[in-house]
Amino acid sequence: MPNDRSLSAISHKLLKHSQIIESTLSELLSQGRPRRVLEVGFGQGRALMELAWRFRAKDVSFFGIDKTRQPPVERSEDLLDVARHYGIIKHHERLTLPTLVFRDATELPYDDESMDLVYSAICIRFIERKAEFLEEVCRVLTPG
Repeated sequence: MPNDRSLSAISHKLLKHSQIIESTLSELLSQGRPRRVLEVGFGQGRALMELAWRFRAKDVSFFGIDKTRQPPVERSEDLLDVARHYGIIKHHERLTLPTLVFRDATELPYDDESMDLVYSAICIRFIERKAEFLEEVCRVLTPG
């Protein structure tokens, strides 16, 4: 599987030598309420599955948006194969899968103030209408 963006690789791109995504989510969860996390441009979903596995015992829901369906991930269920391929989970283990959407990120299909954490490591540079994308991210993020 080419393009195997791991969670650590994404964190390194966002802030070198950091676990910024995990620490931010842990801090949000410490406030004691359910959380919703969105990865924009999830690709094969490796990082999304790593997060889902690490926080599987917590009250957090994961979502991913990517512009196109492409093998090996064409539906949420395909994320299990990705997670098994990279050794994130074993064949007998189960977890709640992230909900995937395939569409342009300049029109996020989520309610206002419905996401607690939105991250992206690669795709923003490829989004042509960046201002519209950022407006959408601001719209779906919860205050604070």
